[in-house]
Amino acid sequence: MDERVFTITVGGRAGEGVKKAAQVIAHIFCAAGWNVCQADDYQSLIRGGHNFSTVSTSKAPVYCAHQNHDLLICFDQRSIDKHLKRLKDGALLFYNSDEAQCEQGIPIPMNTLMKKHYHGASNVSLAALAIFAALAGMTEEQLQEQIVQQYRRDIEENTAYAMEIYGIVSQRCDYGLDWSVNQPFHFVSGNQAIILGASKAGLDFFYGYPMTPASSLLHYAALKQESLNLFAIHAESELAAINMALGSAMAGCRTAVGSSGGGFALMQEGFSAAGMVEAPLLCILSSRP
Repeated sequence: MDERVFTITVGGRAGEGVKKAAQVIAHIFCAAGWNVCQADDYQSLIRGGHNFSTVSTSKAPVYCAHQNHDLLICFDQRSIDKHLKRLKDGALLFYNSDEAQCEQGIPIPMNTLMKKHYHGASNVSLAALAIFAALAGMTEEQLQEQIVQQYRRDIEENTAYAMEIYGIVSQRCDYGLDWSVNQPFHFVSGNQAIILGASKAGLDFFYGYPMTPASSLLHYAALKQESLNLFAIHAESELAAINMALGSAMAGCRTAVGSSGGGFALMQEGFSAAGMVEAPLLCILSSRP
């Protein structure tokens, strides 16, 4: 078995679709039967700052996201400055030349091309997908299929933008991966796995109030509540969530609540009450890497 591990990192500001781009790349590898681990690193910001997502993949088992990159895609200067030193020998760097400068790597004017193809909101994360598709030897049809499946809005604009970048990269680089499909895998996040595991153990109620990075626990539980035969409740606050969960537990239901950081701090009295009355309650405390 080929045990080489390929690591792809996408970096940029919050709000630029960094996590989404890496997630789509991870899905592509899983669908082809590759083992994948994705790790997201992001600040508590809606816009700006520095976010990056790393995907490590191999035909052999992968147990963590590796720190040295085979492919680095940067949407801004800060991403280059932070991650350039971790490029492997022979690795590739692509960057947004409208936002950054670097003596090594291949520049692509991502912002300029966005203005050419979009009239409203744009999506720079498509650039990362297009770069990956060209390097991995995916066809234009395969790339378009991923755009339709993963980016439901502005399909025409997204396709035109991605195809132009795909063409630029295809002319500059000649690579490819073995896409012979083995048994495909399902790609799940850590929070999704927690909900699936809790459901398998008989979870009846999940209570939550949005608090990154625990929010996706509530989102996924709500999305899958019918098929998993559970109830997902979006409470009015963290205090309400923990006390509603405590009431359900006292009534004999298998109950869980999820939060993070300051949100969980607000649950301390309810959490202590659960201990005092010996009510079985699962508290999921999420944290950033």
